[in-house]
Amino acid sequence: MGGICGFLGLGDKSLLKKMSQGISHSGFHEEFFVDKNVGLCSISISKEYGLGKNEDNRVWVAFDGEMFNEESLRRILEEKGHIFSSSRPAELITHLYEEHGHLAVKELRGSFSLALWDADEKILLLARDREGEKQVFYAYSNGGFFFASEIKALLRCEFIKRMLNPIGLDYYFSWGHVPAPETLFVGIKKLPPSYLLIHKYGKNKAVLQKYWDLDFSEIEYGVNEDEWCRRIYNMLVECVSIRLTKGPFGILLGGLDSSAVAALMKRLTNEPLRSITIMFENEEFNESYSRHVAEWLGIEAYEKTLYAKDFIRIIPELVQIFGDLRIDLLITIPSFLALEAVKEKAKTVFTADGADCAFWSWGWSSSKPRRPKLPSTILTFRLKRRYPVNIHEVWDIASKAWRAFKESIESRILTAHLPSELRMLYGDQYFHEDELQKLLGRRSIINVYSPFIKCLESPADDLGNMANRMRLINKEFEVIGGWGVERLGSICSHFNLGLRTPFEDHELKELAARIPPLLKQPSDTLDKYIFRKTLMKYSVLPKEVVKQRKWGFGWGLGEIAARWFRGELKGFIEQTVDEGATLVKPVLRENVFKKYMRKGRPLQVLSLMTFILWFKSFFGQD
Repeated sequence: MGGICGFLGLGDKSLLKKMSQGISHSGFHEEFFVDKNVGLCSISISKEYGLGKNEDNRVWVAFDGEMFNEESLRRILEEKGHIFSSSRPAELITHLYEEHGHLAVKELRGSFSLALWDADEKILLLARDREGEKQVFYAYSNGGFFFASEIKALLRCEFIKRMLNPIGLDYYFSWGHVPAPETLFVGIKKLPPSYLLIHKYGKNKAVLQKYWDLDFSEIEYGVNEDEWCRRIYNMLVECVSIRLTKGPFGILLGGLDSSAVAALMKRLTNEPLRSITIMFENEEFNESYSRHVAEWLGIEAYEKTLYAKDFIRIIPELVQIFGDLRIDLLITIPSFLALEAVKEKAKTVFTADGADCAFWSWGWSSSKPRRPKLPSTILTFRLKRRYPVNIHEVWDIASKAWRAFKESIESRILTAHLPSELRMLYGDQYFHEDELQKLLGRRSIINVYSPFIKCLESPADDLGNMANRMRLINKEFEVIGGWGVERLGSICSHFNLGLRTPFEDHELKELAARIPPLLKQPSDTLDKYIFRKTLMKYSVLPKEVVKQRKWGFGWGLGEIAARWFRGELKGFIEQTVDEGATLVKPVLRENVFKKYMRKGRPLQVLSLMTFILWFKSFFGQD
């Protein structure tokens, strides 16, 4: 609901104002600090936020975000003799810096991006929250260092040129997202979550430092289940209660995790609570318990169905929100629709993002029965067989069986060089290496798996099997792969909504990291065991809700989108291709991308369509 921007090595207030216009939609109150070597700007929705300074004006801070331990930190600092002139979070951070130096950010509990200027040491410090809800981009140009919450603000600097980054292209068309520190622009970098950037004036290069990481080396095997349930429940109550500010509240309600958050909210506040659930035309793809939970809790419930026409309206808006382009089927589009619906009914919205990572139910062995490719094709033939045999039906079924078999063999061959833990990611790729080479007319510049491989460098030694190893690093995967709360934060900022993600609280994550693995997921068919037991023990939800099998929000949207792309959205796709074909010729091979737009997999069609609109927005103007 705000933003920051600034520079080091200049003292041009007019440039700072120009940059701020690139993020002005995020707030209505602007404040500027400009000295001969530095400029900071804070954009917020009210004067209670904004710039902060310490007693002697030596330290200045621009802050965007929320601190949920602000009161306790303020009390500690006052006891140590610090004098406050305002209630602004930014001022509090200046005093924390006086106590802890650049590691002051480790004391913050919440979501944030910040810039701090130490006039005595001539040091500029940038920081991003642990989960990456808030963003910070930066660039070097013309002897200066520039930063902003949004890429559009950086592009308002005449020194920073708009040039497409080929490394960013490789990542985007592989994962629908560009992992930090890369972006789609040459020379513009993205600060990774949990990182600091320290830049001393006069130096040519900044130093990146990771200030927080999950530690799985202190698993507490000697603690019994009842004690774990007590700890988990108390932590859940704390994580929800500290976030119950700025009502009225909304919640994106779907499965078990969001139901648990809603139930705890009802226990902890008398503020009105409204739920919003995204539905799909195919009833089998919907979360079946959301209506039951809303009725049981007695909350005001709303449902919104996602239709093909929503794609036509939402995708161009997402292109404007995400200067750092990202797209997917399962999260971004349904979440946009839900947040758009809830913005008129709430000021702050809760989600259950992070629960799967903390308590283990993330992409390993979904309880939702999925249709296996080859066996089901053969079964279909046996069940549908009639006399006389329809030769076209037989040919269609045989073709599907052959394609499934061929894809399976290709997958094994093409992923043979990867660590075994990463081979499952092959199916998540939008364009595989051979397809990407045809699309871009060149080989990939980088190994698009390299950010994931880096995650494997320090696994927990006492959990050696592949599934457990993957579960321990899945949070890192979520952030690097772009499936985290970053996109939700950007959409909420667009709608001036506060975002609350209690399962992303770093203290809850640290607690969960100490839980023995077999208490989280004893088997492939029993996920979140100790979490579910906690909800039962403290009567958070009805038994039938706690024991429901995990579906996974939006799991069938790919199938729905494929049908839409061939039918209702066909005209929109053709129009997008016609309007953008000439423009993207220098980047994409025209005959190849047109082929994928006609016959590609849903994620291929979606990523190409979104890229064309994004490219037109950023590079289509003289």
